[in-house]
Amino acid sequence: MDTGMETRIGPLGAIKGIFKGIINPVEYVDSTVRSGWGTTLLIMFIVSLLVPFLTFFLPADTLFGGDRLGTELEQILPEFELSEKGLKSGLKFEKAYDKNFYINIDTETGVLDEKELATELKGTVFPTAIYVSSKNIYVYYDGQGTMLDCSALYRGLSVFMGGDVITREDVVSYINKTDMPVIITVYVVMAVLAFAGFYGSSLIWAGLGTAFSNTFEANLSYGELMRAAIHVRVVWYILKKLLKAYLLPSFGALLWIGALVAIFVYYFKGIKAFGENNKNNLFTGGCR
Repeated sequence: MDTGMETRIGPLGAIKGIFKGIINPVEYVDSTVRSGWGTTLLIMFIVSLLVPFLTFFLPADTLFGGDRLGTELEQILPEFELSEKGLKSGLKFEKAYDKNFYINIDTETGVLDEKELATELKGTVFPTAIYVSSKNIYVYYDGQGTMLDCSALYRGLSVFMGGDVITREDVVSYINKTDMPVIITVYVVMAVLAFAGFYGSSLIWAGLGTAFSNTFEANLSYGELMRAAIHVRVVWYILKKLLKAYLLPSFGALLWIGALVAIFVYYFKGIKAFGENNKNNLFTGGCR
């Protein structure tokens, strides 16, 4: 219901309520009731752009943007020529990295024998291995092997790079032209997925919130419960993503569980407190 007693708030008021909710959980629900879907969608939009920007775009641009990836590859890759006839390079290289990875490059060798390599690797300790010859590239991972044909690889790359022969300079030049568009494309996709994930998960939280609302006589609509769930999740979602990206990259599962518990507790306490205040007529309704 809307008695006009409660003052409507916009995006800034709702954001203020989100941070005040860390101290007093009822602020999450109160700011939700006094705002509308437009405000919540704007907050979701900002968060969906901000988090991938901080956790993906900035690090990726720092590492790979501005021709940095191409320059790095130019220093690592040897001179080579890839054509319909296969791979041509003067490189001959073999190295085992502890017991995790083995690589063997010999472009003077012709066609690789897939069965022979698979049998040979099953008798070793290497979970991952790569063999490169003038005709094939064999990739072995976790007991499974895949054979790639060099001429097929050339045909696939020539669609983008053109030419009868693809060289190291062609690869570096192409990467320098496309590094930023690729980073931006991935960033946009991540932002869209974050927005969709925010909205989709709020449907589940609203179902749980309905039981809370009925139990505590909060009299909140399904839409209000959805928006309240989004408001509660904002801080913990941002915190979880930033910690995983910059400080605790190996604790993704633990951070996810911690954020889930925090969201549940704040959501539960917010609805409960709103119901109690509602009984005492401290809140008289808002724009639903």
